[in-house]
Amino acid sequence: LELGGSDPFIVLEDANVEKAANGAVKGRFINCGQSCVASKRFFVSRKLAKDFIEKFVYNVERLQVGDPMVIENDIGPLVNEEALENISSMVDDAKKKGAQILAGGTQIGNKGYFYKPTILTGLTPEMRISNEETFGPVAPITVFDDEKEAIKLANDSEYGLGASIWTDDLKKAESVSKQIESGIVTVN
Repeated sequence: LELGGSDPFIVLEDANVEKAANGAVKGRFINCGQSCVASKRFFVSRKLAKDFIEKFVYNVERLQVGDPMVIENDIGPLVNEEALENISSMVDDAKKKGAQILAGGTQIGNKGYFYKPTILTGLTPEMRISNEETFGPVAPITVFDDEKEAIKLANDSEYGLGASIWTDDLKKAESVSKQIESGIVTVN
């Protein structure tokens, strides 16, 4: 049984930014982002957004893309040409509709199905990346103002496979996790 996922990664205002940014890299780019339970949509408190985004971009720009059998490489290729074309098309659609590319955003070379690890902001509901499962190394970030908005954004998907919440407050983690419509919710 294969299930789709559009897993939200929620960074609440009291989260440890360094840990969350490191977790975001691991959660999104494992298997080149080609995992149903990989974090796919990133929601960050406005209070932490600048610091989180800077750290996330910094970490992503240092990822090595190449042959997955080479130990120094962090990310391998997409599974096939169709997957590469789909990711390229989703990112191009977002760019045309006003998204900002903070890292990556392009194919690497013309041999193989390699795509640069990508971070986008400035998303709108009209963008494909806001509505479809993103099966590749692309991390769309949306900034929120309060927990209620974060929960609404996280639940605005037909794919409720997994979610992660980043906070230093265990009671808040429990409260928010109970409101997330997902089969699995992890904290930090």
